[in-house]
Amino acid sequence: MIKTKSKIVNRLEGLGLFFFYLTIKIAGQRGAYLMLYPVIFCYAFFNIGMKKLTDPYYELIFGKLTKQESFLHRFNHFMNFGRLMVDRGLIGLRPDIKFNYTTKGKKGFLDALEKGCGVILLTAHVGSWQVVLSAINQPGRTVSSLMFRDDGLATKHFFELAGVEPPFNIIDVDNYLGGSIETINSLLNGDIVMIMGDRHFKGPYINISFLGKNAKIPASPFILAGSAGCAVVPLLTAKSGKNSNEVLIGNPVWPTRRPDAAQLEKLVGPFVKMIEEYVYKYPYQWYNFYNFWNE
Repeated sequence: MIKTKSKIVNRLEGLGLFFFYLTIKIAGQRGAYLMLYPVIFCYAFFNIGMKKLTDPYYELIFGKLTKQESFLHRFNHFMNFGRLMVDRGLIGLRPDIKFNYTTKGKKGFLDALEKGCGVILLTAHVGSWQVVLSAINQPGRTVSSLMFRDDGLATKHFFELAGVEPPFNIIDVDNYLGGSIETINSLLNGDIVMIMGDRHFKGPYINISFLGKNAKIPASPFILAGSAGCAVVPLLTAKSGKNSNEVLIGNPVWPTRRPDAAQLEKLVGPFVKMIEEYVYKYPYQWYNFYNFWNE
């Protein structure tokens, strides 16, 4: 369960984020990356609570850890997340800096769109799909993202802080029925909806083995797709270089209108396997910073 932060903490984080974005605007990518080192070092060293939240993940990937190994994993993990935040900020604040990407498996995604309905792109807290949005955009189709939002400044995207139009539509999971009506309407209009499939807030879920331990994986994306008669297409992104990214697109699946538990487990399985393969290759680019298995 995600806890709501106090107003004071949100204001302090918001102030820190203001200076963070100011650094990006003035110093660019290189300067912002350099600024991360002392900040991340202190955060990884002194935040004992974060150690308790992330060690279960590291131990499943790397095995039993010493204190020094645990710190190094946290430092590398948080540095990758910091660079992700810089890159996301650069999209709007420094449009002169360009990102490139390679795409694998895009044909299945395009074939699913050809069926005349929209598509749910089922992604995870990995890489940054915002950086490679041009790989997702299709002519005449709106891209929406179903996401959790609150009033804290630190949770907002760069375009919200800058007061400019967002490059994609946002569907708030706190809306009526968790945003499901807006999601289905978007799909019926032939649009693309991004949904995070590796964090369960509320609603139906499947208990399935992930990295050898059972975890709750949301079933809602498949139920919504079945209701709209649309496909679910897994999509993960990874930062592969300073300004280069990989876009990994899995095979489409077509849920029935009312999938039962057994069908949902079969639908969820390939997505979970795709994330498992991803985190073994990019262990520091999965940004679920809490004990995923003790939810």
